[in-house]
Amino acid sequence: MSAASGFRFYYQDDSVFRSIAGGLADKYGFHSMFDGLYERRMSRGEWWALVLRTIRYVQDCDTGETYVNLARLLDGKDCYIVTTNQDAQFYRVFPAERITRLQGDWRYFQCGRRCHDAVYPNHEQLG
Repeated sequence: MSAASGFRFYYQDDSVFRSIAGGLADKYGFHSMFDGLYERRMSRGEWWALVLRTIRYVQDCDTGETYVNLARLLDGKDCYIVTTNQDAQFYRVFPAERITRLQGDWRYFQCGRRCHDAVYPNHEQLG
């Protein structure tokens, strides 16, 4: 859904990817966001910079056209969304109580030690 809406920076080297990855893409030679997130040579600070830039972009970008179109098609119908997308695009067009996100949601942080199940909104930390 996200790629169909033009969010291809996850998988390919495009202008959005370049704006998020900045010099890290050239420094380490990766060509997509997913490749960058698995780049082992980056320092912890560089990796977090990439993650935080990605999260900020996801929070601030326009709603994808495929999501808007799907919401129109399903308007008035009883539906429930199950998604592996972490970019929260579905939350822009469907009620939260009608969505399950199986792989998490980039709008939240969670304890790195996994000692509890609470999640924390991260919009304010990204300032």
